[in-house]
This record gives sequence, C-alpha cells and structure tokens, in this order.
Amino acid sequence: MDQHYPQVKKKIEYSDFAKHVHRINDNDDFPDNFLPEIYAAIQTHEIIMPEEHDNQALFDHAWTELQYQLTGAGDLSICSDANILVTP
Repeated sequence: MDQHYPQVKKKIEYSDFAKHVHRINDNDDFPDNFLPEIYAAIQTHEIIMPEEHDNQALFDHAWTELQYQLTGAGDLSICSDANILVTP
C-alpha cells in the first residue's frame, strides 16, 4: 500500500514485499514468477477498496477487468490461514 502514499518516503522494495508474503499461500510460497508480476501490478495500479471508491461505474469496470484477467489463473481456493484467497 505504501507505493501510492506520498507521505511514505521509502517505498517497499521487492525483496521486502517477498518477505511479507512468505508462506501465506496455504503455508507455502507463491511461485517465483507470480510475485514479481503482483509487485509490478501493485506499483502500477493502486488497490482501491469499494468503500473508498467514489465512481461506482469505474469500480465495476475495474472489477470486471480483474476477473477477466484471472480467468487463466486457474481455480481459486480458500487458504487455511486467515481465509485468504489464493491460487492452487
């Protein structure tokens, strides 16, 4: 989240990001090729929660686009830790 806040002077580096998400994929790590893509996507596109969004049509479009991009990711499953959705 610090990637998009101007108040944060030192943005999280990829190595720190990888440490933060270590073993949260059902007590396993995400595939090596997956993390850099997620990190780059977060740097490029701020994650905005629905309650923070003031343009419902734009949010709906972004949500639809995200779902479309995930169609090739395979089935989603519930992680045993904190009910996090992850890819198998």
